[in-house]
Amino acid sequence: MQASFRQQTRIKAEEIELSSNEKITEANQQSNAKMTDLRENSRTRLEQMKNDQQLKRKQLESTFETKKGELDLKRMQRDKELELDRIKTEFSLQDAAQKKNQTLAKMRRDFETESAQKLFDVDRSHDDKTLDKYEIDSLVRIYQRGVKKVSVNQYSSA
Repeated sequence: MQASFRQQTRIKAEEIELSSNEKITEANQQSNAKMTDLRENSRTRLEQMKNDQQLKRKQLESTFETKKGELDLKRMQRDKELELDRIKTEFSLQDAAQKKNQTLAKMRRDFETESAQKLFDVDRSHDDKTLDKYEIDSLVRIYQRGVKKVSVNQYSSA
C-alpha cells in the first residue's frame, strides 16, 4: 500500500510537474510572443520616427535654401541699386566738374580778352605827353617815399 501510495504520489507529482512545465512553457511562449510584438512595434516606431525626422530635416533644409535664395536675391538687388547710385553720383560729380571747368575756361578767355582789350585801349590812349607825365609822376612818388639807395645802371642800346 505504501508502494502504491508512493507511486500514486509520484505520478501526481509528475502530472503536477508536467502541467506546471506546460503552463511555464505556455507562459514563456506568450511572453516571448509579447516581447516579439513589442520589439517589432518598437522597431516600427523607431523607423517611423527616423523617417519623420528625415522628412522634417529635408523640409527645414528646403525652407532654409529657399530663404537663403531670397536673401541672396535681395542682397544682389541691394548691391545693384547701390552700384547704380554710385554710378549716378559719379556721373553727376563728373558732369558738375566738367561744367565748372568749362565755366572757368570761359571766364579765363573772357578775362584775357578783356585784359587785352584794356591794355590795347590804354596803349592807344597814351601819347608822348601822357607818357612824359607818367614818368614825372613816378619820379615824384619815388622821391616822396624817400630814396634809400641810388644806383646807376647802364644799358646799352643796340
